[in-house]
Amino acid sequence: MRLFSSVIAFAAIFSSFHNSCAVAASANNSVVVTLNATSDKLLAHYELSEPVDSFEWEDGAAEIRSRTLQPAAGDIRIEGSHVGRTDGAPLSHFDIQIAMDDAQPDGVYPIASRVGDAGWLVHVPHLRARTGTLDTKVELKFPSAFVCAPCASSTPAGALSGIFSAPSDADVFIGPANEVQHQNSPAWTLIGASHVPAWIVPLIQQAANQALTTYSEHLGQPAAAPIVVLIYDVRQARPSYQGDTTTHGVIALRWQGSMWQDSSDALIDQVRASMAHELFHLWNAETFHQAAGHSAWWLYEGSAQYAAQLVNRQMSKASNTAWLASMSQNLNTCRLKLDLEPLGASGFDNTPASNACGAVIQWLAELDSRWTSGNQRDFFSIWHSIFDAASRNGNQYTVDDFLRIAFTPNDPSRAQRSALAMLNERGAERWAGLIQSFRSLGLKVTAQATDQSLRDRLLLHVLSQSCAAGYYYSLKDTRVQIKTSGGCGPFADRSETSAVEGHDLFTDVGAAFDAVSLNCSKNRPVTFTLSDSAGKIIAPCKTAMPAARETYTISEP
Repeated sequence: MRLFSSVIAFAAIFSSFHNSCAVAASANNSVVVTLNATSDKLLAHYELSEPVDSFEWEDGAAEIRSRTLQPAAGDIRIEGSHVGRTDGAPLSHFDIQIAMDDAQPDGVYPIASRVGDAGWLVHVPHLRARTGTLDTKVELKFPSAFVCAPCASSTPAGALSGIFSAPSDADVFIGPANEVQHQNSPAWTLIGASHVPAWIVPLIQQAANQALTTYSEHLGQPAAAPIVVLIYDVRQARPSYQGDTTTHGVIALRWQGSMWQDSSDALIDQVRASMAHELFHLWNAETFHQAAGHSAWWLYEGSAQYAAQLVNRQMSKASNTAWLASMSQNLNTCRLKLDLEPLGASGFDNTPASNACGAVIQWLAELDSRWTSGNQRDFFSIWHSIFDAASRNGNQYTVDDFLRIAFTPNDPSRAQRSALAMLNERGAERWAGLIQSFRSLGLKVTAQATDQSLRDRLLLHVLSQSCAAGYYYSLKDTRVQIKTSGGCGPFADRSETSAVEGHDLFTDVGAAFDAVSLNCSKNRPVTFTLSDSAGKIIAPCKTAMPAARETYTISEP
């Protein structure tokens, strides 16, 4: 990666960086996007090689563009992902003003974020032409005190102002040179440290050094030297964090809200793990990648989460008790979010379930590998083998590769069978199989259904028998408020109940669950007592009720 300034002397400082970021445009059917950045303004000039009736951006960011992009001239209109002239004439060039996205939505890259008081981080893919329409070349212009990363100098000899080319598939930093710090042994670049809470910066540095050293030593394959950009916005009312990794080793860590002003043990762990998580993506998503794209989010995110937890354990010197508590949290989050559904279902892509459940599968794989190899193989051994095989297959790996390498077939712990059940099967029974696998691998696991999980299973199961549309419930004091969107048979919107089959839903939940479970198994109706009258709701229940969600505690035997 290279960082460049439009001052020739400053550019020379970075001349030793490897130049791998220039993007060439084809001679025909192309567009040059020139980003002009100053401390308070960001403009994009589009120059098309041939006039078109309508310019088209990549899909997927129309809502963000509507908030942050404005035509710089009145004869240009933006409609969704399309740009055209208001008079309908052919379009050969246009200018766009880019504003910072205050919403900073989770799961979608913002087009532009402020780095400190004067810098910018630009997600260039949201600005390039739609794939298959025009070849996109990106150029950058900025003041002499600014630098860019990743980028490459494309200034003609003797030119007075700097012109730089940037990749069209990555985040790009443009901003003051004094925001850039180069780290050595291992090599990486830190940007924006002066404008985030001071306690965060040393943790990021320590976590990056530890993670890069650990991954490089144990994974057997080199990765790009990362460019880590820190972004902090105290104005946001809702505290949040978002980490992004794009190509060319660019990592953005974003914190919003005043919660981050002061440290706590929990926040320290989160900051360290967040840095280590994103760095693992340099291996499992950048250097190597899944053959099917990002379809197996649980593998992509779960392995990064588990790797980060291992690094954080090294740094915090956590006891085994604390480690098992964190693994219990993964398992309980997975159980809560996944419940009866298979992890392989598309609805769990890029959700808390993909992270937590993916990490559970990684832990199960490591335990199985350690057990069957006499403690000779671990998580990093597994991924070293996956990446080694991928290096001979176009740097691609698959879910089948992971399952084949990570688990021992026909092992008595049935660890692979438990992982496959979590991925592909519905129902509560597979959780018992998973717990038995952990026990077979030498752990003590206690499972207990709470009043909350019993009540949740009971209510949602009975509601599902009557409701064709949306339904949910909320708790108010000692009453259950049932809310539906119509088409729910005997349940009227905003029904309130406190008891079922004569058992209180707060003080006698276990007996209520058992009574409803018995009725449903015998295809008998279930009777709810209304809170505000002597009335009753008699609801059908024609399918057996699954076991309630349990809370797990994992400990040493």
